[in-house]
Amino acid sequence: MKKEYVVESGSENKSGQPPDAIIDLAVMMTTRLKGKTISVVRYTTEKEEKQLGFKHKAPLILFEDDTIMIPCFSRTTKTGNILLEAGEFVTNVDGIQSIPSL
Repeated sequence: MKKEYVVESGSENKSGQPPDAIIDLAVMMTTRLKGKTISVVRYTTEKEEKQLGFKHKAPLILFEDDTIMIPCFSRTTKTGNILLEAGEFVTNVDGIQSIPSL
């Protein structure tokens, strides 16, 4: 059974349809990640944190073919409050350095 990509409300353009860039990115990521096997899920090492400019450990998903995905998030201070926002994935997938949040 073929699964269709569905974009949630709020991601549409004025026509009510998802932007082509969102669909293109979803299709590309599905194509590049489909069938990969996760080798290990762990936290970043101190060396990786320094290379990425991280101040804290982040979860890292490592696939058997050495593809990596690291979920990231933004902290925004507004009137003294810290807001956690949906972030992006840092990855080494060919042609993509990060998968942005929408």
